[in-house]
Amino acid sequence: NTKIAISIVLSMFTEMESQTQALGVIWTYTFMASCSVLVYSLFAWKLGWTKAPPNENLLVVIISTYDENENSNKDANELLSVITENESGINAIADDDLASTMRLELESQSKRKGLY
Repeated sequence: NTKIAISIVLSMFTEMESQTQALGVIWTYTFMASCSVLVYSLFAWKLGWTKAPPNENLLVVIISTYDENENSNKDANELLSVITENESGINAIADDDLASTMRLELESQSKRKGLY
């Protein structure tokens, strides 16, 4: 929505001062909306309204998944430990079911982008 609003402002207003004022409104709205979502998310997490445990470390909650799928419920430290850096700078993943799935997904994304 922000991109659409910016495009409209830049095409509607020809004077630099008018554009600046209108863009200020857009950026203020975007900033306030982002802050509101952040605050709401933190409160919802701490009140136990999410699947993430409220007493867990924030960084662990951010990098973990709390999906219903049994493969995705692995501990964040375990997920981080299976990813290692190999010689070419591409992430090499250990051989377990989740890692194999991740490797296949990365390879298919790379092939689609022409990187593989």
